[in-house]
Amino acid sequence: MSDYLFHNQQLALIAGTMISMMLFLLWDDFNKRSGASQNIQTRWPGNLFLAALNTLLVVFALEPALKPVSQFIAELLHNKLGWIAPLTHTEYHWIVYFIPAILVYELVDYVIHRFAHRLPWLWRLHATHHTDTRVDATTAHRHHPLEIVVNSFLGAPFLVAIGVPIMVAIWHPLIRMVLIAFNHSNSLLPDWLDKPLSYVLATPNFHRIHHFSERQYTNSNYGTIFSFYDHLFGTAKYLPKAELETKEIGLEYLRNDRENNPLGLLISPASTVFSASDRVRNPNNN
Repeated sequence: MSDYLFHNQQLALIAGTMISMMLFLLWDDFNKRSGASQNIQTRWPGNLFLAALNTLLVVFALEPALKPVSQFIAELLHNKLGWIAPLTHTEYHWIVYFIPAILVYELVDYVIHRFAHRLPWLWRLHATHHTDTRVDATTAHRHHPLEIVVNSFLGAPFLVAIGVPIMVAIWHPLIRMVLIAFNHSNSLLPDWLDKPLSYVLATPNFHRIHHFSERQYTNSNYGTIFSFYDHLFGTAKYLPKAELETKEIGLEYLRNDRENNPLGLLISPASTVFSASDRVRNPNNN
């Protein structure tokens, strides 16, 4: 399996994105929580457009572009600082370092995500994800392409520094595609199952709180795969399922269905006013 993925990374990532999204949309439909007719007309065209665009961007542009950048960073760290990436020079099989590498991946993602809610220029890009007024598996891919580019280059130095094994770099995005489709699902778990799971994983219940329009919730539950970084750094919030059903999703601006079209989403960073941006970024302001 790993050998196949090594030689077919592009196809695997495209297929993984599509299959995981369809799987959890079907799950919502099975649980009668899809609202399919409304979604097809309003939200899905823009969300699916960004899903396709971002997947192609990652596969055909970012991966080739990051290779020379990563090589340059690795040589700089080694030649100037004498740094040897701890997960690269080893006689052990890559699977031994899978969990440590994933933990670093997700810690870097957590930190960048928090900065995206604090820095105005990053928030303008990230807000495209939060302006969705419903949550389902398509929301997982509702990211502005510039955010994908910026996050990739911000995270690259840290991942190069630890020397993520190539097979981890191949498996991680595939696992991530499945789990972000899962935690953006519109189907909520019962409290008895969700509460213990939410101490480790970003469950649909846990991550849904991050998409509420109230800024105290928007600025919480940043974890993408794991939730324990939120618990560790004090950004975790928990609500029982009954309360989750009553909260408004999205932001206080860009709520018009017409803004969900592909062009509207692409130009959304330019239309995100700073006053609204500040209201979301600064949880201590009223």
